Amino acid sequence: MSPIHSDSAARPSLLLIEDDVAHLASLHKIFDRMGLRVVAASRAQEGLTMLDKHGPFSVALTDLMLPDLDGMELLTALKERQPDLEVVMMTAFGTIERAVEAMRLGAYDFVTKPLRRAEIEKAVRRALERAELIAENRALKAQLAEAQARHGLEALVGHSAPFRNALSVATQAASGEAPILITGESGVGKRALARAVHESSPRAQGPLIELNCAALPSEVLERELFGEEGEAGGALRLAWGGTLILSHVSVLTPRLQERLSHALTTHEGAPSGPKRAPRLISTTDADLSAALEEGELSRGLYHQLSVIPISLPPLRQRLDDVLLLAERFLRQHALPRQRRLSGLTADAKQRLMTYPWPGNIAELSSVIERAVVLCEGQAVSALDLSLEDQEGAQGIQSSEGGMQMRPQDDLFCTPLGTPLHEVERRLIHRTLAFVGNDKRRAAQLLGITSRTIYRKLAEEPTP
Repeated sequence: MSPIHSDSAARPSLLLIEDDVAHLASLHKIFDRMGLRVVAASRAQEGLTMLDKHGPFSVALTDLMLPDLDGMELLTALKERQPDLEVVMMTAFGTIERAVEAMRLGAYDFVTKPLRRAEIEKAVRRALERAELIAENRALKAQLAEAQARHGLEALVGHSAPFRNALSVATQAASGEAPILITGESGVGKRALARAVHESSPRAQGPLIELNCAALPSEVLERELFGEEGEAGGALRLAWGGTLILSHVSVLTPRLQERLSHALTTHEGAPSGPKRAPRLISTTDADLSAALEEGELSRGLYHQLSVIPISLPPLRQRLDDVLLLAERFLRQHALPRQRRLSGLTADAKQRLMTYPWPGNIAELSSVIERAVVLCEGQAVSALDLSLEDQEGAQGIQSSEGGMQMRPQDDLFCTPLGTPLHEVERRLIHRTLAFVGNDKRRAAQLLGITSRTIYRKLAEEPTP
């Protein structure tokens, strides 16, 4: 029998191989009505020729028993030519065991004869959905690979003027050697910018050493930064020829500030050889003007660290970038979970644009990741975002002039059974939002030290 095929190449495609001419014509009609591009053949070799000529196909539907080639051999040949082809086998009742074996060898599914229209349509439709999912994942991986191919500052996302201004300064600074101080609220992307500067600099092939000053007790931090006496370790030494990123630099004790300032001036403990001293990039979300005024930060060290200051804006000041970032996070979090999501609904976009984002980009990433997990539809809705109402989040004044949390604050609505560390995390974030991200004031209200707040924030995953 000569091949039967439809004329539209735009539709999902099906390769149909069946030696019973009547069945072949009937099945062709069924799948053509389903909107598929059908290419049909009555022999195995003929089907392989059609695959070579008209492929690739989304799905192949083939009889297990064909006169010119064993079904297992045909399956192997189909997979060799198109590894991602989803194959559904048609088999008589007595050969079900062979069909199961074919699935072990890579077939997607099988249906038994005599064929029932609903069953065969369902099997092919499921195979098509799987083929589409694989194709979408492949396209997403290609997009992510393309995005990752862009490195450094080129990979950062944002079109808003405040962000582009900060990025412009970072781009100019990347090619130089001067120390950079990146400031901005918690979660705005300071670490990402610092790493991007390194990757865009002439030092990109050199070491990148990162040290979170808030995550370690001062004695441990001193050893990590300067190394044990007589040893070759220490972040300052290991970073020679590359970049040293110091996060939360404002929490350094006076002793460490003095020692760091001296090391930056004298290059104490420098390794032998031609490598250049490390390029220092510091980050902080503290109010440095207040720290300087109160003597908590050495002015000398401040001027050493801040030759090039870069201030990253909070997300509420770059609303033009919210949807752009949300779509990126949606792809980023959906891909490893193999979620087929078309995007964000109109109400979700509206909610994202009106939310104040006290946690900035880090919070946006977390919200989108949660929505990807919880979403049951084809697109993420406002309900999936689970964003609380932030109206009145700044609190009210008590009769004594102090600040009080509003009763509707979500902290008081935390369900029983919520892990203690999550309650603690929420309390810290809500208190920070309440006091305008002033960590010293938040620490006073919570009865803890500023270092504890920095350490708790540092322990949270970074997007």
